[in-house]
Amino acid sequence: MSPPVPTLHERRASAPPRPAPVAAKPATPRAITPPERGDDALGLLLQRHVLQRRTEAERGRAQSDKAHATRTIALLRGNLKKACDDHLFLGVPLDPVGPIDPADPVGVHAYTAAGTLPAGVQQIDRRGAKGKVHQIDWHWNGQAAATAKPSTMFPCWMPPDHVRTLIQLTYPNSCTTPLATKAGLPANASQAAINTALHSDATKRYITRNTVIALQQLGSGNLKSYYPVDP
Repeated sequence: MSPPVPTLHERRASAPPRPAPVAAKPATPRAITPPERGDDALGLLLQRHVLQRRTEAERGRAQSDKAHATRTIALLRGNLKKACDDHLFLGVPLDPVGPIDPADPVGVHAYTAAGTLPAGVQQIDRRGAKGKVHQIDWHWNGQAAATAKPSTMFPCWMPPDHVRTLIQLTYPNSCTTPLATKAGLPANASQAAINTALHSDATKRYITRNTVIALQQLGSGNLKSYYPVDP
């Protein structure tokens, strides 16, 4: 006699357990990178063109500044009041004017055309680079170090005529002949008109090598001392 056929329920009960389903690994998102920019030929060409135009413009302005400044410097080189000039370059007293007292040094805020200090000046200290606005301590030759005075100095590369011109364009009251007359304008010409005629901004850029050199004046009378401001 054949064995009884197991029912469906019995077959399910006797079947080995199914392995638990393995969880699928989450898909790693693919990084989306921007399209490679590379060296775009047109972009490089435009960049090169802009830089070239900028360089040409700067070179053109520098040449224009030099041309205007050369004429203005020629007009103003001998126009700084003599007493102010002697005080600035030679250390001659201003109040009252002269003579030099070796025991009481005054003035001296600029170098000679050779970039040196005037004759008779003994420097004993310096603060800052000579190529920038800086300070020195000095006294007259043969005098004690205790008599030394500090002086704020224009950069050593500024020729005297450039210093004179910069002072006059900054402080018109330092001039012997009014700037309007030098510029060929009426005596009542506005300062703006004078600045335009003398190309004041271009001249200052050329004189200072396109840097900022602030000036200060000291004195209450008609004659004043002019010197650069230590930054």
